[in-house]
Amino acid sequence: MLRATLRSLLARKLRLLTSMFAIVLSVAFLSASFVLTETLSTGFTRLVASFTEGLDVLVSPRIDRTSAGEPAYLDDADLAAIRAVPGVASVQAAVGDHDQVMAIGRDGRVLLTSGSHLVGNWRPALPGVTLRAGRAPRAATEVVINRRLATAGPFAPGDALTVRDRDGARRTFTVAGIATDDQRQGDNSFSMYFTDATAQDLVFGQTGRYQGALVDATPGTSVNRLSADVRSVLGDRFEVSTGAERGTELLETVRKSLDSVRQGLLGFVGFALFIGAFLILNTFSIIVAQRLRELALLRAVGASRCQIIGSVLTEAVATGLVASAIGLAVGVGLGRLGADFLATRIESLTLSGVSVPATAVVTSFAVGTGVTVLAAVLPALRASRTSPVVAMGAPAAPERPMARRLVAGVAVGACGAGLLAYGLPAAEDSDSGLWWVLAGVVAVLLALILVMPILVRPVTGLIGRILAWSAPGKLGRRNAARQPRRTATTASAMMISIALITVLGTILKSEIAQTGQSMDRTMRADLVVGPERWNHGTVRAGLRDQIAQIPGVASAAAVGQVTAAIGGRLHQVNVVSDAADVARAAGLTAVAGRIDRLGGTEILVDQDTADREHLRIGDPIPIGDGRGETHDYTVAGILTPNALVTGFVLALPPVETGWPAYARFPVYSQLYTEVDDGADPATVRDAIAGLLADEPGITIATRQQFIGERSGANDDGLIVIQLLTLLAMVIAALGVINTLALSVIERTRELGLLRAIGLRRAQVIRMVAVESIVISLLGAVVGLGAGVGLGATIITAGMEQAPIIIPWDMAATYLIGATVVGLLASIAPAVRAARLNVLAAVAYE
Repeated sequence: MLRATLRSLLARKLRLLTSMFAIVLSVAFLSASFVLTETLSTGFTRLVASFTEGLDVLVSPRIDRTSAGEPAYLDDADLAAIRAVPGVASVQAAVGDHDQVMAIGRDGRVLLTSGSHLVGNWRPALPGVTLRAGRAPRAATEVVINRRLATAGPFAPGDALTVRDRDGARRTFTVAGIATDDQRQGDNSFSMYFTDATAQDLVFGQTGRYQGALVDATPGTSVNRLSADVRSVLGDRFEVSTGAERGTELLETVRKSLDSVRQGLLGFVGFALFIGAFLILNTFSIIVAQRLRELALLRAVGASRCQIIGSVLTEAVATGLVASAIGLAVGVGLGRLGADFLATRIESLTLSGVSVPATAVVTSFAVGTGVTVLAAVLPALRASRTSPVVAMGAPAAPERPMARRLVAGVAVGACGAGLLAYGLPAAEDSDSGLWWVLAGVVAVLLALILVMPILVRPVTGLIGRILAWSAPGKLGRRNAARQPRRTATTASAMMISIALITVLGTILKSEIAQTGQSMDRTMRADLVVGPERWNHGTVRAGLRDQIAQIPGVASAAAVGQVTAAIGGRLHQVNVVSDAADVARAAGLTAVAGRIDRLGGTEILVDQDTADREHLRIGDPIPIGDGRGETHDYTVAGILTPNALVTGFVLALPPVETGWPAYARFPVYSQLYTEVDDGADPATVRDAIAGLLADEPGITIATRQQFIGERSGANDDGLIVIQLLTLLAMVIAALGVINTLALSVIERTRELGLLRAIGLRRAQVIRMVAVESIVISLLGAVVGLGAGVGLGATIITAGMEQAPIIIPWDMAATYLIGATVVGLLASIAPAVRAARLNVLAAVAYE
């Protein structure tokens, strides 16, 4: 039996190679995810070790995860207390910030860089920084710059360097020295190092504040004991840790981020395995059909059913092992390429070799081989039921009735509908509801798989009428419907993948339309100023006042976000410059109370949040400030839910003067600008654009541009959908190739007879091509119908007031793609069919 199995395996290499490709793809994604994250983790481990090497004790502000606000900073008294601790050799306090103080070039404009503008205080032993020319800054008007900034200027020791501070004012310093910052190899940042007092003034607007400190121990002092002593002196206001402890914390954060990357890649793995399983199932069904007489003869000469099952599963194991090995090798290469690509974009990260964890090897072989064997179980069981009578030329068994499939499909579909009905309302309040929705979608798709053979003949008949304008076309259509079970299995991979993708596409398109319609209905601002990636960054606090002074500007309303602890939980709170201006520009309307002004202890809240938190006008809201203190605010107004401003709303002036001290820290993310009725919007836009020339990363958009960009924020999701579509099309094409190849072999005599009665080679090719295209379009049409139906159901039940947007562009793309896939998949089988020797084919048994 083993020799017979091996001969069978070698005799059908091509058929197995096409099914192996799906496993290779899946295992490649799987192993690449492990290799990528492990290689990056190794690189980060070395990077963190180089940063923390030689660091004894580090002091930094404590971050309170249960409340929010500006952290407590070190002051001169804290530093004096640390220096008085026995065993302390020296204390270096640190001040730093990025992209708030900008270097000005010799042309009077901000120097542009793909990195950041960094500012900090010069310290005698600044980690990774070496003074190469000149000297350290001694006076308040002196600065040390890094070599990149010196080259960009160009600047040399003794030259004047102008910077723009947080408030937009320009200040001039003398370049005292030039340094190289080796810890930023490959980074394009400009670094500026000042005296302590100057750096504090630039960062905080006042002196005597530090963001952290490095404490060096005297020889022979235990760093753990020193850390405990410093902690006892400073109390709970600060985090005190050894260099090793801080390195462990940093690595844990990195590993969590890498785990998220791995989970995203594993999503592709699961998708590829799911649809690849249909290809494997179909391939082994084909192999069993080809070996039907051979297996029957084996049964006739004494082979048991278990041996027949073992023979088929042995082929599956061999296929899975080879595919897993190839996939692992490909995945290692992909993982290394991905790690190298990311390393070029991560500051100071260098890689040395590739890390292949044992988990990657074991998981790759286990998953690749396991899925292959599982998919081959059903064909193996069918093979074991082959009667020895078949070997004596008995006619094939009649087609089995499909009544049981219909009943099972309806039952599973009803369960799926029930799960959706239960999960959709619950999904708004908890993540568990999403799992119920996912289970319902899977159940509906399984129901479709069960009833797919019943749909084959009516759907292929409809599709075939469009393509069957000639005798070869009609033959191709009938061939596609000849064996409904095989055709259904072939088309299921395409159907499932397109159905899932269409569900996501319908939901995303509807979300985009809902956001765009809501913003278009409420937004009144003519121009919007903000970071190039909206809501990913902040604008300088003084920029709003400068824009407001431009002729033709009626108002410039600023909106930003801060984190605050409300009701014991952290919330993103909107901070506005002026409640009346923001209400007008964003189109806010009041449900209750007033929203046109805010007192120092007043807060606004939208209707959804008020309902969820059970808030009414006049209710008190305690807000934690991150320093152990609570401030009581009163609900002054309740807003209608709005696409631009949601949740809680505070006025910025009370925040600046009360908690926390944001006066020197930008919190605005957008400036909504209205133009005077008599002013030319284009002229005002040009004037603002000129002002933004010295604001790197800040852009201006018209109302329609802003709405289009914000409502298109889910475009990344659409890109992922397109990638999944490409993967699904590739795997589906392999399934069609396998089915057509078997169809040609089984119909060898039939094809010979057709050629004998006058069917030309070109007509044979056209017949096979039509059959292939019909099978591909069968999966695409059923998948599109199921996807749109499921998407519309989810939107109707779970997305209030959202329009149902059918993704016609995606549907057209999928139909065209399915046609192309069918055409390409038919090439090899069609050419083989056309080249058959007519006499040999007629005599074929």
